[in-house]
Amino acid sequence: MKMTITYNYEQSVDEIAASFLDADFLTAKLEAVGSRDIDVTVEGVSDTEFQVTVSRDVPADVPRALKSFISPWNKAVQIEKWNGVDGGPYHADIEIDSKGVPADLSSTVDLKADGEGCECTIITNIDCNVPIVGKKLAQFIAKALEDSMDDEQAFIAEHA
Repeated sequence: MKMTITYNYEQSVDEIAASFLDADFLTAKLEAVGSRDIDVTVEGVSDTEFQVTVSRDVPADVPRALKSFISPWNKAVQIEKWNGVDGGPYHADIEIDSKGVPADLSSTVDLKADGEGCECTIITNIDCNVPIVGKKLAQFIAKALEDSMDDEQAFIAEHA
């Protein structure tokens, strides 16, 4: 399952990119959306490349039919490989390993200038090969991710 979401910000592309590479900002954002046991590291690979590693416990309001597949709290480790230059565009390839969730998740993030502000497009792929309930599980994950991303983006828009 593939989902694409685009967000627009009043802040410049460089301000938004900087928020994605600030460990303190990322920790505050994740706390604000309900994650716990958060650990964020940001490493410069070169002048234009960065790696962000985020480990956290993520809450899930799991429907009864899926409780045998997903726990109410799941450990997620996310590795983001960012590149870009001042003025944009910026791009990230993201791999997400959710311990105990029988699905593979990956995303790309593209930030580009849009007038005085910027546009952020996130494309996420969710692959779930669980027999019989795989489609329902992928739909649940997609909805939970969309809700979480909406909350995260609202935090970014207000605090970046």
